[in-house]
Amino acid sequence: MEKDTLFKQWEDGVSLGHSWWVYADLQKKKRFRELQQAASPTDPAPHMGFRHSLEDEVIGRLSSGELQAFGIEYRSAGEATAIPRNYFWKGGKIDFDNDTVTALGRKFGQVTVQGKRELIVETLPEIVAVDPRQDVERDALCRVIAEPQQLDGPGLRQRTSETVPIAEGSAHLVESAHAPSKQRGRPSKAAEIEKVIEILLGKGIDLAKLPRPEAMAEIRNCAADELNSDVNIGFSDPVLERVLFRRFGPRR
Repeated sequence: MEKDTLFKQWEDGVSLGHSWWVYADLQKKKRFRELQQAASPTDPAPHMGFRHSLEDEVIGRLSSGELQAFGIEYRSAGEATAIPRNYFWKGGKIDFDNDTVTALGRKFGQVTVQGKRELIVETLPEIVAVDPRQDVERDALCRVIAEPQQLDGPGLRQRTSETVPIAEGSAHLVESAHAPSKQRGRPSKAAEIEKVIEILLGKGIDLAKLPRPEAMAEIRNCAADELNSDVNIGFSDPVLERVLFRRFGPRR
């Protein structure tokens, strides 16, 4: 597969950290909501065990080739690549919180997933508080009918969408369902990172020529010193790698 095609597949994919929700079917989403609503002081997170089972399902579908993962290998030139399905077999370390896959002596960051999806609704339930009555109505109104069209790589699928007829007074629910969400539970720091990059460039620090770990350290230090930013949130290696890649291209 050509590099441009790989980059497009990677960029258009669902982040690994969202995949457990996006690729779950309607009944499992409803079950997760029920467990989440059942939280109590004695059992504050009854839904988390169910979430882990959904994560395991995604891993199984990745290992079978039904879903395809893409990522950027650490210590590489920063180009997107398809991750072979055997990296998801027993022994691989799949970190949904940080969008990383580690196996067979290699590590991939900023991992995204492509494949057949049932629903458009992608906002993770613990990120945005949703009235469960609205969620059920929205799920009933809007679906993605995924066509199993095979692309070049194993398990890749193109998506086509079709909207179910809308009940009167419910158009706002479908509109919000179609609005893509990039949130991972925290506000994006991309604008802050861009501002820091401009500050460093103004000081004559050529981030494009620095090894990526050094460039990331410069950004974090500058963000903390100049903007008083909390660099423990939103300044992870995968986030900074993505901004640097988009700003300067592959590391030279």
